[in-house]
Amino acid sequence: MADQDLTELESIVLRYNKVAMDYLRTDNFKETLILLKKAENILSTEDNESLPQRLKLVSITYNNLGCYYKKHKKPLVALSYLQKALELEEESDNDSTNIASSHLNICAILSSVGKHEEALEHSKKAIELLEAARIERPENVRIMSNLVVSHYNLAAEFEHIGRLADALSAYLSAFDIAEKELGKQHPLYCNIENAILKIKHRLSKFKSTHGQREFSPIRMVLKKHIRFPSITPTLPKGRIIRNAITPGKMPMGRSSPYENIRNIHFKESL
Repeated sequence: MADQDLTELESIVLRYNKVAMDYLRTDNFKETLILLKKAENILSTEDNESLPQRLKLVSITYNNLGCYYKKHKKPLVALSYLQKALELEEESDNDSTNIASSHLNICAILSSVGKHEEALEHSKKAIELLEAARIERPENVRIMSNLVVSHYNLAAEFEHIGRLADALSAYLSAFDIAEKELGKQHPLYCNIENAILKIKHRLSKFKSTHGQREFSPIRMVLKKHIRFPSITPTLPKGRIIRNAITPGKMPMGRSSPYENIRNIHFKESL
C-alpha cells in the first residue's frame, strides 16, 4: 500500500516504526523504545480504533517491540509481543510472506530460550507459507531468502534435539535453494556450506563412536516411532558422569550454527 493511501495518523505511526528500527540497528535502545511506545499509544487510543489500517499497524508495532526486547536481552517479553503480532497478522494480513516472517521471528526467540520442539514447528509453518508464496511469485528474492533461512532454522532445531540425519537433510534443502535462487556469492550460501561440513563431521564422529547400526535406514525410521534405549558410557561402579551429553544433541553452552544466519525481521511498511 502506498503512503498516500494512509491517513495522517497512520503515516505518523509508520514513520515512528521506521525511525525506531533505524535507531535499533545502531543500538540506540532509548530512542527506539520511546518511538515504538508513541506508536503503540496512538493505536491504543479509543478515538483511533476506526483507523482503516489499525490492525496491520498494531501488528507491525508489536513485531518491532518484539525485535527491540529480543535485542535488549528480554526474550520472554519479546516472545509475548511477537505472538500478539502473529495473531493480528493472521486476522488482518493476507500476505503470507509477512506471516511467515513472524513465524521465523518466534522461532528465533523460542530457540534462544531452549524451546526447540516449539521452534521447530514455527520453522515448518514458515516453510509451508513460503512454498505457497514461491509458486505465485517465483522471482521474489525476499521469498527465496526467507525460504532458505526457514530450512536452515529447521535444520538447526533438528540438530538441537539430536536428529542429526534430519538436520543434514534440511541443511541440504537450504543449500539447494540458496545455490539455485540466490547464487554462490550470497552470504547465506557460505553459511549453509559451513553448517553442512560441520554436521557431516558430527555425524561421522557419532557413527564412529556409536556404530553404524544407529544410522541404518530402518532404525532411523523406527526411531521416530519407537523409543530406543539411550546409549551412555559405562563407568566403573561408584563413578558418576558429569556434564554428560545425550548422543547427537547439541552440547549445552555450544554456539548453534543458527546464530550465524538467523535474523529477526524488522517491519517498516504495510
